[in-house]
Amino acid sequence: MRARAYGRLNQLEAAVAAGRQALDVVERTRGSYASGALRTSYISTKAAVYADQVMALLRLGRTGEAFEVADAGRGRALVEHLLIARNDVGGTPGAARSIMESEVLLRRIDSLVARIRELDQSRPPRERSASLSADERVLSAQLTAAQSEYEALLLKTTSNEAKGAAVLGSTRTNESAVRAQLGVDEAILEYLMMPDRLLIFVVTRDSVRSVTSDIGAEELVARVRLARGLVGSPDIAAAQSAPVLEALHTRLILPALAVLPRDRVKRLLIVPHGTLSYLPFAALRDGKTGKYLAEEFSLLQLPTASALPALRAPARSATREARRHYALAPFAEALPASKTEVQRIRRSVRFTETLIGARATESVFRFALSQDGIVHVASHGVMNPRNPMFSRIELAPRDRYGPADDGRLEVHEVLGLTIRSPLVFLSGCETGLGAAWLTSFDRGDDYATLAQAFLYAGARNVVATLWRVADESAAEFAGHFYDGLRTLGAAEALAAAQRRMLADPRYQAPYFWASYQVSGDGTSGNQAARN
Repeated sequence: MRARAYGRLNQLEAAVAAGRQALDVVERTRGSYASGALRTSYISTKAAVYADQVMALLRLGRTGEAFEVADAGRGRALVEHLLIARNDVGGTPGAARSIMESEVLLRRIDSLVARIRELDQSRPPRERSASLSADERVLSAQLTAAQSEYEALLLKTTSNEAKGAAVLGSTRTNESAVRAQLGVDEAILEYLMMPDRLLIFVVTRDSVRSVTSDIGAEELVARVRLARGLVGSPDIAAAQSAPVLEALHTRLILPALAVLPRDRVKRLLIVPHGTLSYLPFAALRDGKTGKYLAEEFSLLQLPTASALPALRAPARSATREARRHYALAPFAEALPASKTEVQRIRRSVRFTETLIGARATESVFRFALSQDGIVHVASHGVMNPRNPMFSRIELAPRDRYGPADDGRLEVHEVLGLTIRSPLVFLSGCETGLGAAWLTSFDRGDDYATLAQAFLYAGARNVVATLWRVADESAAEFAGHFYDGLRTLGAAEALAAAQRRMLADPRYQAPYFWASYQVSGDGTSGNQAARN
């Protein structure tokens, strides 16, 4: 309040000093929480404190500092985890007890799921319906309660000891460190939604600039929802969605392009905010040229700008032997194009092992993720909006082997893995979508999306989807992506696949190609594909 009062009196230096004190308190409180999810949630409730400081710094012409503050106002669970892992921070003294508690809960959850399945399968087909029996309702309520209890245990027991806190102190955004990681052909577009405007920080290797778009948060949310509703439907022609996508391009992209060296910048690193996390930026369209953004730039998604130095830190030395890659299609009968998809990957990427049907189990998927090769899974992605830690990738079930091989690789399980793959391609439905899409976007940044979980666990790049993808077009897209990956990085291979889909009359509508996003370092993956 003091900082805001000084700002209204135009005493900007005093406003910045008071704002810095307020942010110090916020950061200390944030640091006391025991998990990245809670820290992210807490920060999202203090967005106005960061926004006020950003505006005061911009009025003083201190754009670089304003960028650092804006980026600090985001959830930083990913970069914190990477830094802790790199510094080998050990577990808490109560870790063994917590593991035992979590195992008991997981066994209980697994038992409830099995009992619900038995009840469902025991009914004759003619009696199948959307309604649940009394027993199923009771079991479903118990399952939800057990899942919520497990999530609470995860949050409570996340490591936050002294060594970890010291490491986390270094996660504050450093403008020069971020710029040093950018190539000469790259630029970051970092968005900050405010009630009456949208701020866009445009960061290149040489400079940090800010531009303003005159669209408030409420209008932006409405426009993004409309755009997703149009683009995310296979029944909507490209011409019908064009006006909405062009209007968003005018508000979100053109102001940034006005300050960029267009002849040099070829890749945009998008750091979205709030509802923009669910916008298919690739489908934004220039009203003058008629070109989609994916036709002019390759795109890379980042949770925060401060994650870039951590994501692009040198990878550990891989084995000198030829990498083996894995392509899984656990439901080839229900998704017939998924079998074609993995077979095409094998033709594009040498040393790829295809695992189809019953062979594509969770344990095999876990093993593949622990290796140095590319991992592709063409399957169902299931988002759990009530308990996002239980959103999952479906694999071939082997229930008799316990929760570690039950065919449901869930977010909370992914967070406990050590993933060494340079590229994980989640060719399923809504694998890049978080729970806030089904709520009011109050969280600001999502923590428990499948894509973010795989990055968190160590994947260098993750390809995921924003909406339900069609079986045949998904196979076509994956084939184009891996064809490009032999000579291009992950971000460029994705853009190349999107452009090839655009050139195909069957798949020109954004529905078929704009759902795909790549997150991570954006550069690795092609070397693995060549080996």
